[in-house]
Amino acid sequence: MNKAKKTRGEFLLDHYKRFFEICKDPNVKEKPEIITTERAAHRWGKSMMSFIKAVVNDENSWLITNVRNNDAVRGMDPDPKTGAHPIAVGEIPLPIRGLIHAIYAYSVLTAKAAMEGSYDLALMALMINPLIPSYDKAKILDEILKTYKKYLPNFYK
Repeated sequence: MNKAKKTRGEFLLDHYKRFFEICKDPNVKEKPEIITTERAAHRWGKSMMSFIKAVVNDENSWLITNVRNNDAVRGMDPDPKTGAHPIAVGEIPLPIRGLIHAIYAYSVLTAKAAMEGSYDLALMALMINPLIPSYDKAKILDEILKTYKKYLPNFYK
């Protein structure tokens, strides 16, 4: 397991909080240094600045971001949209669609497992992840649960 002081999620949460705190100041005219000084921040900062500029200036821009599907990709769960809008791409080729569905199912099962504290759902989620090639590899769940116990209280009721 990684020996970092923070998980990637903790790092990003702290990073985002500091970034948005800087952006609250209307007197800031230059790109915040935090965008270029931290790990993998440059790409994120560049896209975030493009997004903020588009919103503030009410620009009709094309940006790569996460939005609600609302049937832009057929075969995926539709949901209502506000703000940014997806670009309809129509039908995705079967091999790619299968991968998207597998990752989607993995994500849903992982979240459900965390909420319910279900070892079986968590193991199932790992087993359907295309990056986990076997049941034996999915058993890394035991180590994950031990390592991140404080973040997964539902598994330890």
